[in-house]
Amino acid sequence: MKKIYSMAMIPVSFLICLNCLQAQTTELKLNQVESLKQFEGQWRYELKKDSGEYWDAKLLGKALVFTVYSENKGKRNLMYQSSFGLDSKTEKIMGFVLFPNADYKTWIGSFVKEGTLALDMVDNFNPEKVSINCEFQFDTPDLLTVTCFNKGERIGLKKFNRIK
Repeated sequence: MKKIYSMAMIPVSFLICLNCLQAQTTELKLNQVESLKQFEGQWRYELKKDSGEYWDAKLLGKALVFTVYSENKGKRNLMYQSSFGLDSKTEKIMGFVLFPNADYKTWIGSFVKEGTLALDMVDNFNPEKVSINCEFQFDTPDLLTVTCFNKGERIGLKKFNRIK
């Protein structure tokens, strides 16, 4: 009887272990700072033939600084500057947007998968006070799609092309 019990427990133990292995998920841990480097360069969203939005993204050590302009008939006007940095405690990318009139916005985000940055516009870095969600998807190294949502409803979609 003991031998039958022992033999029966082998497949049962195997099934239990197999079930445990299936229940485990593999979490993709992306290097947030390295992923930010994809943004470096100059980007343009063409609204119409001679107007659009222009980004100049430069690395500042491990951080990233964007200068954003509106562009109309070859003339650029400063819209805002944005700084991206990493909070080492939360492993989240934190952003600060400063407008010429001294108004500002803050956001918190992270690369949720290869080539996709998801961020929430928040009130003074408070993750519980979200106003807008945006997703930055690198379709290719030179094509970036930005989609923004307000309470789940899409409020914007822009496709940027790398120009330098």
